[in-house]
Amino acid sequence: MNNDPSVALFYEAASDWFTRQQDSQHWTEQDKITFEQWLQQDPRHHQAYEEISLTWQAFERIERPASAIGDASDAASLTAPAAPSHTRAHRPKAGWRDRLGLPWQAVLGGALTFCVAVGVGSWYWYQHSPQYTQHVQTAQAEQRDITLPDGSVVSLNQNSTLDVQYTPQERTLKLLQGEAFFKVAPQGNHHFVVKSANTQVRVIGTAFNVRLAPSWVYVSVREGVVNVNSTGDRENYSTTLSAGDALRINLDTGLQKTSPSTPDRAGAWQSGQLIFKRTPLHEVIDELQSYMTQPIELIGTQIRPYPVSGFANTQRPTDFLDALPQLLPVRVENLDGNVYRISGK
Repeated sequence: MNNDPSVALFYEAASDWFTRQQDSQHWTEQDKITFEQWLQQDPRHHQAYEEISLTWQAFERIERPASAIGDASDAASLTAPAAPSHTRAHRPKAGWRDRLGLPWQAVLGGALTFCVAVGVGSWYWYQHSPQYTQHVQTAQAEQRDITLPDGSVVSLNQNSTLDVQYTPQERTLKLLQGEAFFKVAPQGNHHFVVKSANTQVRVIGTAFNVRLAPSWVYVSVREGVVNVNSTGDRENYSTTLSAGDALRINLDTGLQKTSPSTPDRAGAWQSGQLIFKRTPLHEVIDELQSYMTQPIELIGTQIRPYPVSGFANTQRPTDFLDALPQLLPVRVENLDGNVYRISGK
């Protein structure tokens, strides 16, 4: 569940369903059907109901104090001589609901109301409150490896910014700028979520790369499986990627498009090189641009999809640009050292 106060309404509804189920005399077949439909509407409904049940079980195990107002026999004992200790020891002990003089339904409803208002509310905020946070930023030509508390390792590329937040529910990382490679340590159902612009990558244990460009988010996978969700103005998109898959997501529309890739391409920048294997020219330029001080211009839409295969040194990206005419029917011009212009021949 995300950290949204409105989610607390799920717990309120779950407590209502739990209370109604305890009253078997009024629990109908239609109630059962409606309850099952409610569970299926949202996975968070099922989770909230399970947690309400666990909370109630814990509440039942709590030792209840004796009532300040006793029943008739307790009142009589105030005036009668005290019974021998061995007699008191064998006296049946009244249940805490009996001592309160309340029907169990009223106690259950009141207890659950209390749990929802206090216990569940406190539990919910504990589950979604940060237990670990970190803000990391790299400068030009700086790369940094970060080992997280769960053993996951993040390699941050130059000019990148990352926010890390761990809660008992979820490990969430936000790539605000630049590029990062994630080597995720599996932790059961404790999901590892990477967010960047309008894109969310959710995994259990895997290795993958995320790069935030001016118009796109690029996701490529070295090993394991990731689920990529993106949002746009009108639609949401979802794609599952395996090792060797890559995806680019439009920042404006959320539209996802697969991109040619291989497992070794994901995070190759860590070794000081970029790998291209039939990669569209416009994607190559997007990636090279982050290592350039001069802007690169592509002139003409017809050259944008040209497939490029080769290796580029991140320390000398201009060498690759100068070699492009040997790979493609293009012209590369360095205009007074101010801008690189690439056009068709």
